Amino acid sequence: ACGLLYQVVWTRKLVLIFGSTSHAVSTVLSIFFLGLGVGSLAGGRLADRTRRTLFLYGVFEIIIGLWAVFFVLSVTYGEGVAVALLKSFEGSRAAGIGLRALLALILLLVPVGLMGATLPLLAKYVTRQQSVRGMPIGTLYAVNTFGAVVGCFFTGFFLVEQFGYTRTTMIGAAANILVGLVAVVLGW
Repeated sequence: ACGLLYQVVWTRKLVLIFGSTSHAVSTVLSIFFLGLGVGSLAGGRLADRTRRTLFLYGVFEIIIGLWAVFFVLSVTYGEGVAVALLKSFEGSRAAGIGLRALLALILLLVPVGLMGATLPLLAKYVTRQQSVRGMPIGTLYAVNTFGAVVGCFFTGFFLVEQFGYTRTTMIGAAANILVGLVAVVLGW
């Protein structure tokens, strides 16, 4: 739910800065999917090498929550810098798109990579001592999918309207940090 909350808010926030062109939106979404894919690959390898997958999952959730706070504050207060940089490349469409991609990559790759790593860590945790692994992993994927739907729905239709981008991000960050702390304690 938090991951999709961030995707909705961060995409909207970056579109405000980068513009709503198809290139800008595609760039943000591409970086989101790149980070999820790279994170999932790294998380799967990491899950195979550690015995404390739940603990590590919790640490990642805490870092994601802290990065979300950093993201929303840096974007909110750095809009002027981003706009000035983009104006300096107004003459070159390709350079402007490249700069947008670089800025989005810097802001998104770490937290989205960590988001991608969390599912393999949890998958390893729920299947650690099961002789039949289908039910726990199927349940995990169902809960994850349901959380994604809930995150998108409530963020898009309620949270942003009621609280704005910054407070909505803070709600997601608080949830991430709380879940992370619980996982760290249980995983210890």
